[in-house]
Amino acid sequence: MLRFCTICLLLVTCVVSAQRVDSLRHETRNDIYEELASKDASGGMIFLEEGEYIYDLEKRRIKVNKEHKVFNGYRIQIFSGSSFDYSIDRVTAIKNEFREAFPDISAYLNYFDPDFKIRVGNFKNRLDCIPTLKQLRRKYPGCYPVRTDISFEEINKK
Repeated sequence: MLRFCTICLLLVTCVVSAQRVDSLRHETRNDIYEELASKDASGGMIFLEEGEYIYDLEKRRIKVNKEHKVFNGYRIQIFSGSSFDYSIDRVTAIKNEFREAFPDISAYLNYFDPDFKIRVGNFKNRLDCIPTLKQLRRKYPGCYPVRTDISFEEINKK
């Protein structure tokens, strides 16, 4: 039962931390077990008794996250055009027009040979991008969510 509660606690922590992506700021945390064992503002402490394999699994997850520095998320693609039809200046102008219309949403210009693509936002999952997608469809009716790798550096520079 204690193992089940520990696993549920870890899952709830992941779900709660995955709520809002555009306001997401990546913070490097120390060991979660050290954070829980330290006293909080009210003087309370939490003690977890878990098997060594749970502790090792959490350490491995922290190590992998530090090494990769990217996560699979979603962006909304508002433009795709061939490099034969569009110059880089014209595509950059489209991106700048988007930034003026929506200054609070990050925009990224990518080149996938032979196409230019403008993708916007940083979302952890497809459901998170729905409100922004509805907002963008007024101006960009053909936009749609795209699964992509998002680096923590891109999120933090906003």
